Amino acid sequence: MRLHILISLAIVLAWTVAARGGEAPKRVKVQLNDGRVVEGVLVDKSAKMMTVKEVGGHLRAFPAADVKKLEYVTVKLPSAKEVAAAFAKEAGPLLAQKTRGKVIKFSGARIYGNCGKRDGIAVGMTFTVNEEGEKLVDPDTGEELGSERKLIGRVKVIEVQDKFFKAVHIGDTEPSYKAGQVVELEGASNAVAVFPFVIEGKNLKYTVLSDLILESLIAAKVKVVERELLAAALVEQGISNTFLADPATAQKMGKIVGARHIVTGIARPGATNTIQVRLINVATAGIAMAKTYELGEAIVPDGTTARQPGQPLTPAPVTPAPPSRPGTPSVGADAKPFGGHWYKFFPEGRGRISWKEAKGRCEAAGGYLAVITSDQENKFVSGLAGGKRTWLGGTDEDTEGRWRWVNGERFVYSKWARNEPSGDAGKGHYMMLYRGTWNDSILRDGNVAGFVCEWNARPR
Repeated sequence: MRLHILISLAIVLAWTVAARGGEAPKRVKVQLNDGRVVEGVLVDKSAKMMTVKEVGGHLRAFPAADVKKLEYVTVKLPSAKEVAAAFAKEAGPLLAQKTRGKVIKFSGARIYGNCGKRDGIAVGMTFTVNEEGEKLVDPDTGEELGSERKLIGRVKVIEVQDKFFKAVHIGDTEPSYKAGQVVELEGASNAVAVFPFVIEGKNLKYTVLSDLILESLIAAKVKVVERELLAAALVEQGISNTFLADPATAQKMGKIVGARHIVTGIARPGATNTIQVRLINVATAGIAMAKTYELGEAIVPDGTTARQPGQPLTPAPVTPAPPSRPGTPSVGADAKPFGGHWYKFFPEGRGRISWKEAKGRCEAAGGYLAVITSDQENKFVSGLAGGKRTWLGGTDEDTEGRWRWVNGERFVYSKWARNEPSGDAGKGHYMMLYRGTWNDSILRDGNVAGFVCEWNARPR
């Protein structure tokens, strides 16, 4: 028995050395006598035993007498880009939390809504209940901007089924709830944060695939946490590469950056290059989806150069760069002067950045979200934004209806659009500029496409 083990180990070692020397591993499809089929890389084949390494790294050993048919196969493995697209497509439905629905029934002081477990709803969540009114349409473009809403009340979920929830009213006086009223999840975020992937057993990152997954999710119109914001938070929390695939770390960081899901990945380079990708639910720290992919290209860790199989990792040459905080906008010489201050518009994809994220980005660059104190300044900043919906440095998050500027200047001048600020059902605490006038908006508005930073002196 011991001799057989030694022989098997010798065969495995010989195969490993051959593979590292550049010989392609032999992929096989094995049909067993009992009807089972095993596919993977042939590790060991002798007169008595056969061992196959399946995708995912599992070793399957069985007596040679149990093999009915052995086929050597040629498999075209996907590229990192193809894996990223496949993951984004499969994860998409899981990332689409239903944050709005309708009251389906009101009975015995219980409110029933048409969102449930399959939509990510859990006991303890709170909803606002609103009555929708007249639709609001931009007279210039014909674009539907939303609708007037009257806040009816707030409810708390006490029971959840697959397709609906049961809730009770929050407060002393119960309003008149009825079927058809709109329920909206409070504090909802559909955002997903993609962690840098890590090399198993090493304090090394592999961001080629994680970056491609991020891009694929954006292309699929999934709301994501900005790469710079996540990087800054990881640095601030002192998270090392070793813990980037840990569900508890994912849950902690998800709450910090406002994500509902985290994507993590573990890369296993070798004769077969495999990636294990997990989608983690921040609320529960549970794994919502786990997939293992085999790559048709080498896994090269960050900070290393491409190498031949069997060669040690070699640090890539690095060109020193001036230190900068992650997430800091690149200011450069293109900030525009006006009235002794300097301004710059930073474009973002629609809904890609929240008001607080924009505020943090400006402060990290030594400035602040633009503060407007005159009609001339308003026209200038509006011109920089080029007609896009843009975050400004005004907020009433401390006291509803009492607006203030982030730099402490007195709030005297204003340029509110008609019927603004509207309150947005008690959530419109953040100032947005659009075509020369202001609106109040929620923390992350799906139509805002950038922000303007302001500096008291020329930025360097």
